[in-house]
Amino acid sequence: MMWLALLACTSLDSGDSVSGDSVSDTSTHLTDSATSSPVTGTLEVSLRAELVTEATITGTFEGGPPLTLSCQGAGDHQVPETHRWSTPDSAQTHTAILNGLLPETEYTCTADGLDNIEPVSFTTGPLPEDLQVHVMTLRTWDPGAETGWTLVNPFRFETLQRHREAYLVVLDMEGRVRWYYATNQDGIVAFDYNPAAEAFWTGGGLTDIYEPTAINLDATVRHVTSSKADHDVHWFGDDAWALVKHPAGTCIERRRWTDDTLVGSLCTHTLGLEDLHLNSLDVEAVDDGHVIYAGTATSNTIVKMHFEREELVWVFGPNHDFNGTIVVDYTHDVNMVPCTDHEVCISFYDNGDTAKHSEAEIFGLNESNMVAVQLRQWSEPGWFEPRMGGLQVLEGGNLLIGSGHLEMSVPDSSSTAVIEVDPDDNVVWRLEIAPDTSAIYRARRIAPCDLFGHTGYCPSLSE
Repeated sequence: MMWLALLACTSLDSGDSVSGDSVSDTSTHLTDSATSSPVTGTLEVSLRAELVTEATITGTFEGGPPLTLSCQGAGDHQVPETHRWSTPDSAQTHTAILNGLLPETEYTCTADGLDNIEPVSFTTGPLPEDLQVHVMTLRTWDPGAETGWTLVNPFRFETLQRHREAYLVVLDMEGRVRWYYATNQDGIVAFDYNPAAEAFWTGGGLTDIYEPTAINLDATVRHVTSSKADHDVHWFGDDAWALVKHPAGTCIERRRWTDDTLVGSLCTHTLGLEDLHLNSLDVEAVDDGHVIYAGTATSNTIVKMHFEREELVWVFGPNHDFNGTIVVDYTHDVNMVPCTDHEVCISFYDNGDTAKHSEAEIFGLNESNMVAVQLRQWSEPGWFEPRMGGLQVLEGGNLLIGSGHLEMSVPDSSSTAVIEVDPDDNVVWRLEIAPDTSAIYRARRIAPCDLFGHTGYCPSLSE
């Protein structure tokens, strides 16, 4: 239904409710109200210096009508720069928070259907200097790309053990910053966005370790758990699942976001996997609990474990449980992905540490006869990133590859980039990040209606 899409893509005040009737009747109500008794009032804007891509519009009215704001951004844009905020509720004062604005851009906001209300204009500020050093350049954007927002974490290397200015950043399809958060972390961290919770999250680390942290859209911290996360964190349900270092391997801790309660833990050494250090995990609910898919780096294996039963289900990799042609060579970002012709499908970024050549991989696993089949493999000449990287299988089947170049480790190799590849192995979107000292750990694509009130990316907002 249209009102569901509207609710998913707009920022409503806490306690606001939306119904199909109330949204569909809004324009009629405004017209009748304006005709019978013109609404008077003012729109005012306030900007945040610490997050220049956000603005708050306050409308104060006589008569207390519902409010729909349309905000136009000046400039030359491939996608029309229009933001929309709406509430069907009547009130003397409305507060609209607009997120996902462009920095250093002039916007003009009008109250739809309220002709007596003067528009309000404002100009957003510049990005922080530490973020401006990362130059995002769009190289390819073909029609086959899956539109959305791209989440990355640009940071800079000083040495292999020291990193600077790590940010969590949302980019549009043209490579422009729409949201940012200064993490004060070393850059080698996991992150993603949870649309149900309307929150970003991050945690992990390499030279230092960082607690799982949930971050609101206004760039304030919502929750922090006390797990000392190593490399990866996963948000599943109401819990943060974190990899935690142990002298004999790795433990997986499950903690509640809301009160930091430790729900349970599972350690590799209790499964007979001594010295198995995990660097990525994914969680899946099953009838009798949860299973964990976890990747390793130095052992070149991927494991499936049952969390509640503390059971090792299988080991995937050369000379392990599955038959088939299997090449795994230093993996990152292992995830279970939907599939129909196999019992389990997994995707991962294969760094290719031994072969000196990186690849994106998807395997179909048949647990009934323990046969593995390679379903997809993608690479390109000169691509070798041995210590970082991520792979996301998008809803339409495209691959989103976060390739974080480490210049001091592999000089004159491919640059830091986010690459989208269609099912025919064509590169349909490529964003390069410069200079050579800039890196990312991975990348994630967020659905266009899951963030911000941008009608150019989410057309249902204007219906």
